[in-house]
Amino acid sequence: MEALGTDPATASAETSKIVQYSKRFERVRSELATNGKLIAFATRLQALEDDADKVAQARNRITHDPWYIDSDGELFRQQSETPKKGLAFGFEKVTDADLIALNASLDALCATAWQLRSDVIQHPSTNISSHSPV
Repeated sequence: MEALGTDPATASAETSKIVQYSKRFERVRSELATNGKLIAFATRLQALEDDADKVAQARNRITHDPWYIDSDGELFRQQSETPKKGLAFGFEKVTDADLIALNASLDALCATAWQLRSDVIQHPSTNISSHSPV
């Protein structure tokens, strides 16, 4: 939000209570619209949100699912999901490569978000007012 001209203290106060990342994206989308920048960044913001959703789902599986180690020392997570396409139950093997890939996805997501922020800052605002509505 500070990328849109909102001072850091106000931006923090406005977003600190927003726990769900999807709600934060809604707030950023609203600020972009207010500042006349939504059209220029809507596609990239939506792509970032889609990527964030995929990474969040994978992170949630690692964080919240029960984990087991078999007699060979292999890691498994207990799969008990209700994805949009149907139910999934059982055990899923998790490798070091899976965890490394998730970490790389998180790094890439952060890099994309910072680049988008930088581009928003550089893009001229078409809003008459320099202040965002409270």
